[in-house]
Amino acid sequence: MNGNLIKHKARLCVRGDLQPPTAQDTYAATLAARTFRALMAIAAAFDLEIWHLDAVNAFTNSSLDETVHCTYPPGFEIEGQCLHLLRALYGLRRSPLLWLRELSQTLVSLGFKKDLEGSCLFTDGCLIILFYVDDLLLLG
Repeated sequence: MNGNLIKHKARLCVRGDLQPPTAQDTYAATLAARTFRALMAIAAAFDLEIWHLDAVNAFTNSSLDETVHCTYPPGFEIEGQCLHLLRALYGLRRSPLLWLRELSQTLVSLGFKKDLEGSCLFTDGCLIILFYVDDLLLLG
């Protein structure tokens, strides 16, 4: 407004490419395109309602299962100190997997059952939930 900034926003990202290699699993399944197409065909055939949701700061909703330290961002360094992360951040190699586990556990605790083929499709008999990273679709 009038050439002045009104709001400032920043996100701390981690350079996962600089993390040392580990034996831990980092693979997080994503929705297969054929599954998405099939569900869209089912939604059209049965005239189902579809809602789109976006998880805000999705990765930060999951706790880390390992100790991770990182340096302060440029301009905020404190001599002799580093950051100890408590939550997964964008850029960490394991963040997508930790988010997938967190969301899956939450949906199962709410009574949804996981699809046998993929881990990105859940249903309770009335509602179908499918997700791709931090985007969710609800069909009902």
